[in-house]
Amino acid sequence: YQRRVRERGVGLQRLSDILLTYCTFNFDLGYAQGMNDLLSPILILIDDEVDSFWCFKGLMDSMAGNFDDDQTGLHKQFVELERLLNLFDPQLREHLRSADCLNLYFCFRWLLLNFKREFSFSDEFVIWEVCWSEQANSKFHLFIALAILLMQKEIILSRNMKFDNLLKLLNGMSGKFDLDQILSLARGLYQH
Repeated sequence: YQRRVRERGVGLQRLSDILLTYCTFNFDLGYAQGMNDLLSPILILIDDEVDSFWCFKGLMDSMAGNFDDDQTGLHKQFVELERLLNLFDPQLREHLRSADCLNLYFCFRWLLLNFKREFSFSDEFVIWEVCWSEQANSKFHLFIALAILLMQKEIILSRNMKFDNLLKLLNGMSGKFDLDQILSLARGLYQH
């Protein structure tokens, strides 16, 4: 027990040190809630603090727009996801519009943290690898979000879900999503 507490303390200290260093390195962006979620898997995979920092820095270069004060990057992704929804399933899009959910804020956590809290720990690494691979484009994560929504479409429509219930449903699915099924559907949508 004592060893685990010490190891956890060291890990938390490393997490804190890297985040503080990053805030100093990128003073304009600073720290925002959620950055720790993105750094923690990197620290698990990469034992070296310096290498972890540079890996995190690279990740943040691609995701910094998610953490801007005005969250411009996230809002652009919501617009792109809404366009995909309109293209692939106008019926679901229309339901979300009529339920005043077309802002897609129930997908906020997915896009902010690159699905980090939506899948099991081991599946999280697969999702990240797929999203960052050269085979997929920089928008593939939007096809994953679209796949999740389409897989829940029947429930959403049959229950005539509004924002609160939709958020509750999707948050309740965290850790229960079938990774293979979602990735298969997302690839099919992407290749369409």
